[in-house]
Amino acid sequence: MFYVTRQELKQKGASRYLARQITQKLPVVGKKGNSYLYKSSDIIDSAENKIEQKRTHQKTKKILKKLISWLREAQLKNQEEDKIINFGSYLAKKQSEEDGDFLKTIESNIKKMKEIRNEFRAIVDRAKERDPNAFTTTQKEI
Repeated sequence: MFYVTRQELKQKGASRYLARQITQKLPVVGKKGNSYLYKSSDIIDSAENKIEQKRTHQKTKKILKKLISWLREAQLKNQEEDKIINFGSYLAKKQSEEDGDFLKTIESNIKKMKEIRNEFRAIVDRAKERDPNAFTTTQKEI
């Protein structure tokens, strides 16, 4: 979703009066600094209604059409960015799942290696009990 302030409408060519007229009856969805945020789709609908009014001057209609064009382009750009962000989130989640599986495999392998080491130590200890001179090498040499 793309949100717009009255200030941004003024920066794109609307007068203070026109920006107020377009947004006056729209629900506020948030704040950006000291300005209220409005849904771009609501602003487009309001601007189209203003264009359809008989008393709206041609110059005003031209400005409104320019605003509508800008808003639609911004919405498309925002949707593309959302798709990229969503895809990035999907990839990160997938990688996280794979990393989790990988970590579980590593933990399992470490556990098995510890079991094997303990079994080997038990075998060596039993062999030492039978013949104490059988093992003269240090652990580092093994």
